[in-house]
Amino acid sequence: MREYPQKPEASSKNKTVLVSVTFLNSSYWLLATDFWLLAPLFFKRVTFTMTLHWPDLNLLAVIVAGLAAFFLGALWYSALFGKLWIKLNEYTPAQQMEMKKAHPPVVFFGGMLLAYWLMATMMGFLCNWTKADTWLDGVCVGLIVWGIVQAVAITTYISSLKRKEVFMLDGAYQLCYLVLAGIILAVWK
Repeated sequence: MREYPQKPEASSKNKTVLVSVTFLNSSYWLLATDFWLLAPLFFKRVTFTMTLHWPDLNLLAVIVAGLAAFFLGALWYSALFGKLWIKLNEYTPAQQMEMKKAHPPVVFFGGMLLAYWLMATMMGFLCNWTKADTWLDGVCVGLIVWGIVQAVAITTYISSLKRKEVFMLDGAYQLCYLVLAGIILAVWK
């Protein structure tokens, strides 16, 4: 009868990913590091077991990161690029009034704040799970999240009649607030 190595125990402090690997009909347990990207080239079967813990977040940092994104948006779409954004979208004054009526300030601003706080909470989890604790780590987390957001935004852009300038202006804003939020959440533990 074939004996298989015992699965090692993961430390409660170190949430390392354990990988069960079958190589030449032998089973091994490995600690996953950068190795996992190459594993499919050398092994027949790779099974990942991953444990994520619910991190303790600095609630004040989450609130500040969400507010920073909100107020950056207010500045971006009013004083900095408001007129350009309206011009690029070709909104008439009547359309602007219709949009304001469709979404009263409580719904509009409340929805924005909730969305930014949700984003900040999720980015706080990412900063914790990736052990981001410097401003440069925060920039990297912001860039990664921005890449995901842009992948979704591209599909929206492709299927709409929006001009590419609107897409680029919105994408630049998203880049700024995601990097800013990443820095706040990484540094302020």
